[in-house]
This record gives sequence, structure tokens and C-alpha cells, in this order.
Amino acid sequence: MFLAGWVMVFTTVPPETLDDPTVLALYRCRWQVELAFKRLKTLLDLDALRTKQNSRLGEVWIRGKLLYALVVERCAQRRGTGGFDALDRPHRLTPWRLLAIVRQEVDRWIGDVQRGRADRWDACIDVLKERPRRRRLQTLPARVVEMMNVQERQRCG
Repeated sequence: MFLAGWVMVFTTVPPETLDDPTVLALYRCRWQVELAFKRLKTLLDLDALRTKQNSRLGEVWIRGKLLYALVVERCAQRRGTGGFDALDRPHRLTPWRLLAIVRQEVDRWIGDVQRGRADRWDACIDVLKERPRRRRLQTLPARVVEMMNVQERQRCG
């Protein structure tokens, strides 16, 4: 409990190179990096990877999320007054609320693109289709399909 009121920073840099106040100032800058990662995880849901470990799909998903985060951050920087990511001067703005608002704006852009290109859905589906394989994809046996069709006709008829 005695040490709970203290901040302990260990470094291998000799005191002649950097004095104590400078080391603490650098640590505070490092903390801003930690806060940036926390923002990414909290506001952009970057902590929930929905695939198995070492998955190609997981790699694509995380790159897409990072691209999304970059777009949100850049838009927020353009709208910010004085910037929130500069570490060489005091912050005039904390990014939490701004990023939440910009994220909503970017989400609307993405939704608008999807709605605006309904004529391109066939091309999108073509891209998503299975690639040709040597073995056939699993399908229901013809006998089972026929049984299902008979039941459907009996139920509807």
C-alpha cells in the first residue's frame, strides 16, 4: 500500500543522458500511445476478432478494421480544433467524443455506398462465390431433395 501513491519508472538510460523529469515526460507520452490503442479497442471494436487463430480471414478482417480506424482517425483530425494527437504541445481536445461522432459519420458513408450501388450486387455475389474445386461441394442427395419437394407439395397442396 505504501507504493500505491508512487509512480515507478525504470529505465536503462543513464541519468547524465536524461534527467528524472524528462524520463517522466517521456513516460507520459508513452501513455498517450496506450490511450490511442484503448480508443481503437473501445470505439472501433478492434478487440473482438471473430475468426480462428492464424486465419487468412482473420488477417483480412483485422486489416479492414485498421483501414476503417485510419479513415475515422483522419476524419477526426480534420475536424478537430488544434488536434488531439500532437505530443509536443498541450492537448486542447480529447478525442473520445469526436471519434464517436466521426465513426457514426463514416458508418453512414459505408451504408450509403451499399445502398447506392444495388445494380452492382450481381458482381459482388460473383466475387463471393466458391472457387472451382477438384472435388464437388457437399450437397443433399437427390433422393432427399425429392422427399423434401414431395413434403412441400403436400403441405402447400
